[in-house]
Amino acid sequence: MPAGSRQRHRYLPLSGPALSIVSINIESFSGCKAEILATMANRFDILCMQETHIGPAQHRPTIPGMKLVAETRHRQYGSAVFSRPNLKIEEIWTHTTEGNMETITVALPNVSVTSVYKPPATPFLYTELPERCKRRFHISIGDFNAHSTSWGYENNNQDGDEVETWLESKHLTLIHNAKLPKSFHSARWKRGYNPDLACVSSDIASRTEKEVLDPSPIPSTGQLPSPLDPLSKQPPSHSAGGSTYGKPTGCHSNRR
Repeated sequence: MPAGSRQRHRYLPLSGPALSIVSINIESFSGCKAEILATMANRFDILCMQETHIGPAQHRPTIPGMKLVAETRHRQYGSAVFSRPNLKIEEIWTHTTEGNMETITVALPNVSVTSVYKPPATPFLYTELPERCKRRFHISIGDFNAHSTSWGYENNNQDGDEVETWLESKHLTLIHNAKLPKSFHSARWKRGYNPDLACVSSDIASRTEKEVLDPSPIPSTGQLPSPLDPLSKQPPSHSAGGSTYGKPTGCHSNRR
């Protein structure tokens, strides 16, 4: 369904209001990118942002029309979660592993949402949520940097195997459609990849939609314009030389 035809809150039989989540690898947060994000702030509930590149001494990121819920500061990596101002958030938890895998979890009344960023060379090591953040449903979305044939790679690496084991152990379902465009394009290798994943509690998988949208102009150093739109997950985190661009990926879930 085209993003322009979707409303942020719609009601389906036996369901609660839809929750729209956008995940973006912003590859260095800036005021210019914040202004572009602000123009679409009314189209989603939660924005998960990876690779903000904001260190401890820098100003907090701001997006007009959105509320900064939590952030993890790091000059090379860094994550942040924003929400619409009136979204009811009951608990917040941030965690960083020794290898700098970053997770930020926000717990709403009936669902918890975790933003994930795993640097390419860091092992996938997902830490158990504290009890105060556990809810009936869970959504994890972000830049996992893991390879698996389950989400479009030619083969699995160890991180991909670990992600698949984690999904099974936590009763989560990967929301993946092979017909969607790849979420990351490398001009150097002249091909697309899917480092950006959206995983939801299996109970709501059938009521969850994922989109990867066409690029929209977001300035990014060393990259071509990256896509941004509701329910999408975006820009590249790994530019190993050459121009790269990513596409938004995200999920839109109806929960009871």
